[in-house]
Amino acid sequence: MKAFIKISAVLLLVLIALILGGGIYFSKQVKPLLIKELNEQLDVKVEVEEVELTSLFNFPRLGIQFKNVTIHEAIEYYEQPMLEAQELNLYVDFLKLLRREYVIDAVSVYKGQIRLADTENGSNYDIFVNDTSDSDPVSFAINDLDLIGCQLSYKHLGSEFSLASDISNASVEIISTAESTNINLKGSLVADSITQSGDRYLKGQTLDLKTEIFLRENFKKVVVSPSELVVDGVKLAVDGVITLDDISYIDLNFNNKESELNKIIPILPDYVQDLFAHLDMEGLAEIKGYFKGEIGENTYPSFGIEYRLDDGTLQSKTDELTLNNIKAQGELSIPSLGNMTSAWVKGKIDRASSGSDYISGKFWVENFEHPLIKWDGKVSFKASTLSTLMASERLKLQSGDVSMIGMFELRYNPDKQEVSQNSFKYIGEVRGRNIQGKYEDPDLDIHQLNIHMLATDRQIVIKQCEMAFNESDISLRGYIRNTNDLFSTRSKSEITGSLEANNLNINNFISSSGDSSKSEIDKILFPYKLILDTKINGLTFNDFTANNIKGTLYSNRRELKIPNANIDALEGSANASIKFTTLGNYYLLDINSKINGMNITHLFRDFNNFEQNEITADHISGKLSGTLLAKVMFDSDFEPALDKLYAKADVEILEGALIGYEPLKELSTFVEVSELENVKFSKLSNTIEIFDQTIFIPKMYIGNSALSIELEGTHTFENYMDYHLNINLIEILAQKSNWFAKKKLQRIEDNAHGGLTAYVHMEGTPDNLKITYDKLSMKKVVNEELQEEKREFIRVLKGQEQEDDTPDSYYEDIWDE
Repeated sequence: MKAFIKISAVLLLVLIALILGGGIYFSKQVKPLLIKELNEQLDVKVEVEEVELTSLFNFPRLGIQFKNVTIHEAIEYYEQPMLEAQELNLYVDFLKLLRREYVIDAVSVYKGQIRLADTENGSNYDIFVNDTSDSDPVSFAINDLDLIGCQLSYKHLGSEFSLASDISNASVEIISTAESTNINLKGSLVADSITQSGDRYLKGQTLDLKTEIFLRENFKKVVVSPSELVVDGVKLAVDGVITLDDISYIDLNFNNKESELNKIIPILPDYVQDLFAHLDMEGLAEIKGYFKGEIGENTYPSFGIEYRLDDGTLQSKTDELTLNNIKAQGELSIPSLGNMTSAWVKGKIDRASSGSDYISGKFWVENFEHPLIKWDGKVSFKASTLSTLMASERLKLQSGDVSMIGMFELRYNPDKQEVSQNSFKYIGEVRGRNIQGKYEDPDLDIHQLNIHMLATDRQIVIKQCEMAFNESDISLRGYIRNTNDLFSTRSKSEITGSLEANNLNINNFISSSGDSSKSEIDKILFPYKLILDTKINGLTFNDFTANNIKGTLYSNRRELKIPNANIDALEGSANASIKFTTLGNYYLLDINSKINGMNITHLFRDFNNFEQNEITADHISGKLSGTLLAKVMFDSDFEPALDKLYAKADVEILEGALIGYEPLKELSTFVEVSELENVKFSKLSNTIEIFDQTIFIPKMYIGNSALSIELEGTHTFENYMDYHLNINLIEILAQKSNWFAKKKLQRIEDNAHGGLTAYVHMEGTPDNLKITYDKLSMKKVVNEELQEEKREFIRVLKGQEQEDDTPDSYYEDIWDE
C-alpha cells in the first residue's frame, strides 16, 4: 500500500512538472524519472516503450498513457511477463491528489496479456516492494478499471483451479480501506476453459458477469454478494464466501429459476456432461446447487445440484429413440470432487412418453467410477423401441409390445464395458406380446414371439417363451436361477426346464457372411448353463434329417451336449452322445453313437460323404448297425478341418452292395470279371478308422456265391490307394478269366472252394493306378499254410481229431445265394 502512495506521489510530481514545464520537459526529464521510480517501487522489472501525456483540457482530470508496457513476474511460473499491454492508460484527479485523496479515476488496459498465478511460493503478481515501516495504511480507490480486448490466465495451484479467457470488455471498481477492499465487477468474457482438479466447467462459452466482491482480513477472505452470472444465456444467481489461506475454503451457492436444458448441460462439469453425452435434451429446467468445502493439494470441495424438469424431450444421438412430455425431479451430489466413488444421483420421473411408449418411476445411480444403477417403476413400449434401445444392427423388431413392472439394479464396470459379476437383481414381471421382426445374418424371420416371465430376488420363472421363425417354432418353459449373474460376461446363471421344437433347421442359424478374416472363435458357445429336457420333432442339418430327437441338453457356456440322445432317422434309430465344444482355435463336434438299421446310402448322402470322395453314397448300399465314433474340427467359419478329422466305425452292413467302387472296378478289367463292378453281399463286418486324411481298412471279406474278396489297405483323401486283395473265384469264373492258363506264371493258387485265389497289390491314383500280383501276400499265405500243416502233423502224432475251423456259414451267411 505504501508503494502505491509513493507511486501516487511520483505521479503528482509528474503532473506538477507537466503544468510548470510543459510537454518538452516531460519528454526529456520526467519520463526517465517516472520509469526509474516505478522500477524502484516495484519488486519486478518494468519496461515501457513510450510515455505520453493525455489531453490537458480535462484539467483537473489528467492522464498518462504507457505504450507497449511489460511488467515481469514477481516469481517465475509462466516464464513470461505477468503483464504485456499495447496500451495502459492512467487517469487521476489532480486536485484530489493534492488533498491526499488517493483516487485513480480510471485505468484502462488495451490488448493485453495478463497472467496471474498463486503458487506454494507466493503470487506472481505480488509486484510491490515490501514496506517494513510502521506508517498507518492509507485508503485508495480505482473508480474504473477497464480491460479491453485482453487475455486473462489465472491458476491457483493449491486448489487446482485455473481460468483461461478472452475479455472483450470488463469494468472494475475498486475501493480499498485499511479493513477491506470492495470490488464491483461488470463485464463480458469468453471462457476458453475453467477447470477444477482437471475437470472442465466452461469450454468457449460466453460469460457475462455482474458482481460485488468484498475482500476481508488482509485479502484472505472473499465474500461474493448476490451476483448475476449469465453463461450463454443461462442466468445464474451466485453468492458465497471463499477463504484463501493455508487451508482454503469455498462456500458458493448458485441457482437458476428457469432456463433451456440444452443450455444448462454444457456449463456443468465434464463428469456430469458425460452422463448425457449420447443424448439431446430439451425442456425448461430449474437447478439449485453449491460448491462447498476445503480446497487443497489433497482435499476437494463438494458439488451438488437439485433439479426439476418440465415438459422435457430426450432424443438419442445414436438411434431414433425419443421421449416427450418428460416431467422429472431429483438431485446430484458429489461429496468430493476428487473422488467420484462417493458421487450419486437420484430422481423421479413422473412420466415420460413417446406415442404409446411411456416410462415412470424412481432411479438411483451411486459411485460414478463403477456405477450402481437402480430402477423401480413401470416401462411400456413398442417392440420397435426395444430394438432401437438394443442398438443392434442385426435385430430389427417391427411390431409387438413389451412391458416391465418392477425393480432392478446392477453395477456397471466402465473399464471392461460390462455388467459386474453377481450384481444384477430384478423383482417384477416382464411381458412381450405378438413381437415380429427380422434378424439378419443368419437370416431369421420372426413371425411371432410371446414372453411372460416373473422374477423374484434370485430366480426368474419362464411361464411362457414361444417363438415361430422361418419354418420352425420353439417353446421354452422353466426357470432361470442365479439371476444376479445374468448379465455378466462370466455368468453363472442357469436355465432349467423343457424345450420343444418343431421342424428345427440348424442351417438357419449358420451365418452366410463368409468372413474369412476371422481368426479366433467365440469361446462362449452359449452365455448360460443349460439343463433342458429336449424334444425335437423334425430336425434338419445340411442334408441330414431326423424325425424325432429326445434327450437332455446341457451347456456349461463353452460346451453344448446331449449325452443320451435317442434319434429316429435314416429309416433306423440311434442312441448317441453328442457334444459341441471349443478346442483351441477350433470348434469340436464329438459323436459317439450306437446305430441300428440305418440306410447307409442315406447316411453317406446326408452327411456329405463325411467330407471325402473315395467311398460315397453312390458306391454303397445296405442296412447299417454298430458303433460310430467321430471327432470333427471346424474353423471360425464352420469349415471342417480335414487334417484333424478322426472317425472310427465298428459296423455291420446287411443286404449290402459295393457299386462301382474304384478298386474293384479297376480289378474287373484286370481279371476280366464284370461281376466286380457290382458286388452284393448279405453281411459285411469291419472296423474302419479315418485320421491324417486317410481311410484305414483292416482285412475284410466281401463276397457272393460267385466270388469272394479279402481286402485291406489305405485310401487317402487325395485319392491315393494302397490295397492288398485276395480274390477268390469259383471254377467257372476262373475259366472265364483264363486263370488256369496263368496259374503257373502268376501268383494264383488253388483254394479250398473249388476255385483259384489271386493275390493282387493295387497302388496309385485312378489316373495312374498300378495293379500287380502281390508276392508278399502270397508268401505270407504260404507261411501260414506251412504253420498249419505243422500243427496238423503234431495233432496226428498225438492222436487228436482234426478240427474243422472252416465256418459253416461260409457260403450261407457271407455270400448271397
